[in-house]
Amino acid sequence: SFPSFSSYNTWLFELKDCDHYQTTIPTTPAGADTVCAQDSLAYFTTGAVEYADHYAWLVEPPEAGTITGDSLQATYHINPAYEGTATILVKAVNDCGQSNWSEPHYVQVENCLGIQDNPYASPLRVYPNPAKDYVIFTLNTAQVMGTELSITNLFGQEVARFPLRTPKTKWDIKGRAKGVYFYHTTIAGKNISGKIIVR
Repeated sequence: SFPSFSSYNTWLFELKDCDHYQTTIPTTPAGADTVCAQDSLAYFTTGAVEYADHYAWLVEPPEAGTITGDSLQATYHINPAYEGTATILVKAVNDCGQSNWSEPHYVQVENCLGIQDNPYASPLRVYPNPAKDYVIFTLNTAQVMGTELSITNLFGQEVARFPLRTPKTKWDIKGRAKGVYFYHTTIAGKNISGKIIVR
């Protein structure tokens, strides 16, 4: 007589041809080019690649902070004491191994406190300060959007004027003479001014 089927053990094997299942290098991470050290978090993404089970992320140098995530999105935990360039990298991983690191995405980590005495007392934040290529004006409340901002030089001559229509406005200062400039605006009936140093 034949034994019943219940007396047999069944073993299943999956053989993977790793030459065929090698992952490719993910695309360069996408995300912010400039962040505030005081903002704590920034988010980055990459594109999916074939045969990847998950993704490994890296931020360099180590003192720039840490990065977490194993999918197409990662969270950069910014070191509030760091100021400089952080490099974000990603690679694809599966059972057969891992790809090389992607092309780097460079992030400028700025100290957004700048030289203002107390930036949090104002609905307007200004950074980086000192500045080299650009200055960012950030409104902390949507209720004041649409106000105009004036920039003057040391002689009181207006060198720029533009509206603050969005929460974040960029002033391009490439080619601008080095020195001290002053910004002036009125928000909710309060006159706000400060200085910007162009390096």
